Amino acid sequence: MVGSDTGLSATDAPSSGLSRSKPSRLEAMHWDTLADYSIYLTGFMASGKSSVGPIVATKLRLPFVDLDIVIERRADRSIQEIFDTEGEAGFRELESAALESAKVPGVYALGGGALIGADNLALALRRGIVVYLEASPEELVRRLLDSETVRPLLVDKTGQRLSAAQLTMRVSSLLAARQAQYQRAHLSVRTDGRSVTETAENVLSALRRHLASRNERR
Repeated sequence: MVGSDTGLSATDAPSSGLSRSKPSRLEAMHWDTLADYSIYLTGFMASGKSSVGPIVATKLRLPFVDLDIVIERRADRSIQEIFDTEGEAGFRELESAALESAKVPGVYALGGGALIGADNLALALRRGIVVYLEASPEELVRRLLDSETVRPLLVDKTGQRLSAAQLTMRVSSLLAARQAQYQRAHLSVRTDGRSVTETAENVLSALRRHLASRNERR
């Protein structure tokens, strides 16, 4: 999530500087139960995690953290530079360390491949609520083509952005490889044809239903 995650909008400190809107009494009854939890937004590149996350965090009065920005600050390098010098394996190690240390309750935007490792997935499922922002391959390709962000996994060997045809193949391949992990999320929210605000509201509604269901089981 280097830059804007969707092409449709991140910090080491557990606060994004976003204003905290005062919730209604009814909302507070729901959201106070999340005080000791983290919300992990997962999904493919351009699914909307970095854009939706701040809105959700503000509503829940939780800090917003973009894990990629945490990694960049710790390494004092961009994600692209990390990939160039250490490869994807080196980046994944830094990513795992950042996720392990993210113990402050908040809304976390995770990289598209952050939960492909079994340990990372288990940690997120145990420590908080994982929300999968789902988009069709066609929608993801459209957003990625519109985005100016250069993503390390979506360039050729010379560092050039992939053509539309190449991008379509790469997205389909990566999405298929990650789908099993994405489907392990506690919640799934579709994003096709929806604005950032609409998606954020749908995430909040899904969280509300999840909390209500969990409380009923107690």
